[in-house]
Amino acid sequence: LVDWLRTDLRPYLETVLREGAFDHGLLAPRKVARLKAAYLAGRLENFERLWYVITFQSWYDRWMR
Repeated sequence: LVDWLRTDLRPYLETVLREGAFDHGLLAPRKVARLKAAYLAGRLENFERLWYVITFQSWYDRWMR
């Protein structure tokens, strides 16, 4: 999964974490952007946290919008 989100699932990652996706106010857009940038730069120490954000935002987009 770690590598998959950088390659085949990169479009999904970009869609879920798009600008304006966090207008619900439940997540801090700047922090999410830093997590994403760090992950794309190869740093994995916060991948689990990024995965939680992706999962939550996917759920929110599906059921709350």
